[in-house]
Amino acid sequence: MKKETRNAWVELLHRLAPLLPADLFALLRSFPDPASLSAKEKRPCADCLQQAIQKLDSLHHKLTTYLPRYLLDLAPTPGEPHGELLEGSFIFADVTGFTALTGELSKRGAAGREEMNRLMRSLFGALLDPLLASGGDLLIFAGDAALAYFPARPDQPPGQDARWAARTALRLVQAITPFAHLETPYGDFSLTMSAGVERGPAFGAVVGTRRRMEFLISGGAIQGATAAEGEAEPNQVFAGPNIRAILSPAEFEMRGSVVAGIRGGKLDDYEAVPPARRRSRMSAIFSRRIPDLLEHLQQTLGRVEELTPFIPPDLFSQIARGEDIRQHPPVAIQFVNVMGLEDMALGPSGPEQAAAVLQRYFVQAQEIVTEREGIISQMDTYVKGFTLLNPFGAPTHHEGIPRLAASAALELARVLEQVNREFSLDPPLTQRTGMTYDRIFTGEIGYRHRREYVVAGPAVNLAARLMSKAEPGQIVLDPATWERVKEDFLADSLPPIPLKGIPEPVPRFNLRGLRQGKGLRLTDYPLAGREEELLMLEEQLRKASAGKGGALALIGEAGIGKSRLVAALAESARQQGMAVLSGGCRPFAKTTPYAPWEDLVARWFGLDAETPPQTRRRRLKQQLAQLDLTPSLPAFVDLLDLPAADLASRTPQFRQKTPAKSAPGLFAALQKQTEQQPERRQADAPGWAALTERVSKAKPDRVPSEWPFSKDGTTSIWQTLRERASIPQALHLALERQTRQRPTLLVIEDIQWIDTESRKILDDLTASAQTRPLFLLATARLDTIWQGEQLLLPPLSDAGSRDLAAFGLQATQLETELAAWLLARAGGSPLFILSYCRALRDADAVVVDPASDEARWSGPPPQLPLSLREILLAQVEQLDEQAQEVMQRGSVIGVAFPSWLITHLVHDALPSGQLGEALGRAARRSLVAPPPPGNIHAFSSHSLQDALYTTLSHAQRREWHEEVGDQLAQADEQTRYERLEQIAHHYSRSRNPHKAARFTRLAGDKARARQADEAALTFYAQTLDVSGDEGIAAEQRLAREGIGDVHALRSEGEAAIAAYQAALQESQSQDKRRLKTKLALLAPLVGPAKPKLLEEAQHALPASDPLRPWLGAALVWLYAGQGK
Repeated sequence: MKKETRNAWVELLHRLAPLLPADLFALLRSFPDPASLSAKEKRPCADCLQQAIQKLDSLHHKLTTYLPRYLLDLAPTPGEPHGELLEGSFIFADVTGFTALTGELSKRGAAGREEMNRLMRSLFGALLDPLLASGGDLLIFAGDAALAYFPARPDQPPGQDARWAARTALRLVQAITPFAHLETPYGDFSLTMSAGVERGPAFGAVVGTRRRMEFLISGGAIQGATAAEGEAEPNQVFAGPNIRAILSPAEFEMRGSVVAGIRGGKLDDYEAVPPARRRSRMSAIFSRRIPDLLEHLQQTLGRVEELTPFIPPDLFSQIARGEDIRQHPPVAIQFVNVMGLEDMALGPSGPEQAAAVLQRYFVQAQEIVTEREGIISQMDTYVKGFTLLNPFGAPTHHEGIPRLAASAALELARVLEQVNREFSLDPPLTQRTGMTYDRIFTGEIGYRHRREYVVAGPAVNLAARLMSKAEPGQIVLDPATWERVKEDFLADSLPPIPLKGIPEPVPRFNLRGLRQGKGLRLTDYPLAGREEELLMLEEQLRKASAGKGGALALIGEAGIGKSRLVAALAESARQQGMAVLSGGCRPFAKTTPYAPWEDLVARWFGLDAETPPQTRRRRLKQQLAQLDLTPSLPAFVDLLDLPAADLASRTPQFRQKTPAKSAPGLFAALQKQTEQQPERRQADAPGWAALTERVSKAKPDRVPSEWPFSKDGTTSIWQTLRERASIPQALHLALERQTRQRPTLLVIEDIQWIDTESRKILDDLTASAQTRPLFLLATARLDTIWQGEQLLLPPLSDAGSRDLAAFGLQATQLETELAAWLLARAGGSPLFILSYCRALRDADAVVVDPASDEARWSGPPPQLPLSLREILLAQVEQLDEQAQEVMQRGSVIGVAFPSWLITHLVHDALPSGQLGEALGRAARRSLVAPPPPGNIHAFSSHSLQDALYTTLSHAQRREWHEEVGDQLAQADEQTRYERLEQIAHHYSRSRNPHKAARFTRLAGDKARARQADEAALTFYAQTLDVSGDEGIAAEQRLAREGIGDVHALRSEGEAAIAAYQAALQESQSQDKRRLKTKLALLAPLVGPAKPKLLEEAQHALPASDPLRPWLGAALVWLYAGQGK
């Protein structure tokens, strides 16, 4: 029994924590269990309980003033959706001049905030007095607009609500007359009002969870009132058709649809309005027995908990602080307009079905916005549909806020698509969004028995207007927002448009999605504790801008904050006018040649992986032309695996086995041998001269196919092919042109996974960076080899850890006990700190004091895992089984996984159509990033992907790796060629040795053709490691031949001959002739040249054999050196 009462007390503390002042809650928490106290302890406990009841009773009374009478009378149960049709009359009133007023006051700091507070209170009071006196219910007050409701009651005469609404609208217009000439310290302004009235049904709904609820009244007569207001001139009341039929000319002065006044009385003669039902406070407390006090506390707490979900979190915080209007630093504002729900509610589907649809949408929207550091401040009716007003970055602001808001906008669009599919809506709901970035005012304004929460300012007004001009499906950004997200997102420019209250046409951008390789990651948090390192890196940027570049490696363990520091530096570089180029290395791509440079070039030139290859090739050509690099097109085409003019020439099985790079070594050896023969020295000059003369006089149409020169007789074929195949040379040239145009920050992340060829390019750039306006920054984990300058990133300091933890807990500070608990476990790792904060929030173990913004324990500390791997897995375990299954299988694909590929991999585990929802749930918990336009999801960190992968059995991994390999291989020839490294990676970890041998060998052929020698040797070695039957042995023979080709390319004659001989021993007759020919070609590299052996090999080959030109070239070179 003691254990049960103890658990009940702990649960009660959890519920009380966010509602009581910190000092009072600390006293309550100090009592282990009120039911087991001694007589001496009971008195102070009873005092605390009584104070808690009084605080909660006072809070309940204040919260009721923020909610409309309709909602209080409805008394909904938190977490239970409700929908119904309302009958009555509605007023929609709009204030003109508000945009100019708030825009000016927002520039005036604290003084402007005070003036805003004064004017808003005055305006609110002027409108509220006549409204309440007339029996109306204020549903919404948004600063520049108000919506009021007059219910049609059965105990009233027919049409009474319509007549009261018309009179009240006239009173509202009259009440604002004193604001027509406003004198402020910052200039004179004018506010006028127009109003529309209409009667009929409207859709009313309550939706949300126990934590956050919203109510909505939309559609029908409300849209009619809004449309009527649009017809009204300033200081006019315009009547809709339904209400106009009820307004008698004997009672109202009508000018068409304009209500000009009343007849037979004055507007000051108010109606006899029945008094509103008084909401009394809790009865007095007579008993001080602990059980009675606990019961009283539970009842009062229950009443408060019925209302708190309807109060936005930032409003609740400002209520606790006693603030009126607060001005925030620049934040991102979303206005989201969802259309079509009211038609469903008023049509055959009915309000219950519409409420179910809205519930589904709102709950997911709330998760998306909250996880991205935003709040849904208001859900309001609109001309068509309803709107969500979502501020991001208040009160905690950092440079990642616009990116988070943009990500949320894309995710909200996907949620609406899912809802449409889930409910089979026809016609579907549509959505449009306006987004801005600027200062805002938030706060509560109160007058007598009614208060309202407002979000106002230039950003709010502009976002609303951008939304109003957007087409369904569009996410329209203002220039300030686009400037802050354009490095990570894609958008189309829209024509500038004039907007109400804004003097110049506003440029607009339609957000389409994330750029390639971008996503919502754990780098979107404030930079805490890294100020010293950032200053040092910014000094390097300044030197690079002055022409004295450099290179540095940022070294640190996983999760220590390298990527976050790089993101901050990149932002600083852009602000200084520098270009920022970045590429990343991936674990599975350690043997993929040039992987980070391919990533960098794709981002640099905006080549989306999902764009058709021919389109990417065309865009690449255009980008290279701008850098005057058109001759380098073949090298970049090869780097990016784009279509060549002849596709067959780019496919490994059709490639020539001996690329041109082998020729110089062979011919150098031949020339050296002829020069060392005394009897040949006198003939050298005539022989070489004759050869040169023959080449210069040769006509294109007479040059044989095997001739080792181009048909114009001027350019060596070796030089031509070398230029076309030189990816490193092309990259160096492109970066040189880039740095001539603009100082550049070049970032290569995670070089612990870099391939050998990419490392050579990186080392060359490091050596040359000092002579260019280039700062090269690499990131790497501990124990990564780096010969240049390094910056070791240590764990965060205690102060930095506390700041980051406060952010992770959505607070500004931590109580001492909580800070000590976190610091002792996280070890200064940002990833660990944020992961622990997530776990604490999931467990409801921490609450943020609304008055002080301090995070504190809400009860005893929970039992949480101690390792980063365990804490990451614990986050995944919070998901349902379907989402966990998707993430486990996704970990086999890699850190990033395309939607089409994961769809195939989970087809046996998830019913059709549920994958998107499962990924959405993981994305809303920031475990995976939402997809860019190409539908590529990504884990939030390498550590998370690795932790999930290690939970799989060896057999399960092998099975899924093979499935992934099969799906990647089931593509056209061009696409399969592009994916060869990925296919080889998965098959080499699968249970199928034949596929592993074949595709590792093909990947080696591709690497060799791209001059990526080390990668080729690595892939060939993987082929040789596979054991099996004759089919595998055939692949291994080809791999050994490929190894010989690589060594021949590098003029390593002995190693090449050894590889060819090993292949020759196992080869079939049709392969032996080719191998013997290669051995004959390489003989001059390890011994004296044997022309006869070369002649015999040439005669043995058919004329069409690709080796014949090489034999002919070797003989010509050898004979020319001998004077023949």
